[in-house]
Amino acid sequence: MKIFKKPKFISLVLLVLLTAGLTGCGFQVVSTNPTNGATGVDRNVIIAATFNTEANPATVNAETFLVKDSLGNPVEGTVSSSKKVATFTPQSDLAPSMDFTVTIKADVKDFLGIPMGFDYSFSFTTAESGEEEIVAGNGVVQFVDVEGGCWRIVGDNGIHYEPINLSDEFRKDGLAVQFEVKFRRDLATVCMVGTIVEIISIHQLPKDEQHQQNLSTE
Repeated sequence: MKIFKKPKFISLVLLVLLTAGLTGCGFQVVSTNPTNGATGVDRNVIIAATFNTEANPATVNAETFLVKDSLGNPVEGTVSSSKKVATFTPQSDLAPSMDFTVTIKADVKDFLGIPMGFDYSFSFTTAESGEEEIVAGNGVVQFVDVEGGCWRIVGDNGIHYEPINLSDEFRKDGLAVQFEVKFRRDLATVCMVGTIVEIISIHQLPKDEQHQQNLSTE
């Protein structure tokens, strides 16, 4: 009986199809912090991109996670990744009132070694000097399925906040809230799903404002 080996290109096709099946529509970025077009961003922000499946950390580096200012100057910083989340920590505070563009290169690969295949870019604008210590606004509480489960508040300004003291009362995915927070640059977390903050005050928005707030942060 003759035994035939599968051509290598067939195996590669099967691997690509398997990856697409596991992730829904291929390896890609599904959310960022800050969100595209966000304004008033903390100058000490940790920039993050969340993928729809685990990334190969060896492919997430200074050559594939790029940050540039509006003049085209590269921003110096440290790139790291943990499972689905890649982060860029600037070496120093970003310049105030300036536009920045972040690019995740096509060469970033998932855990099976399949590259993303296209560049992903988003932009944001930093706050004016001295404006970013305390922030108040409306947003939606969101559960993020990383590192065993993490919570953040997605502000209507497009910024993701990771509170260190969100009480169980407000740990409800999709809950619209009004909040006031203080940035905590002295802390770090394993979640890396937003800018770390300490809640000063938080209140649930009235029911008639819940639906409208959810729409504004989608």
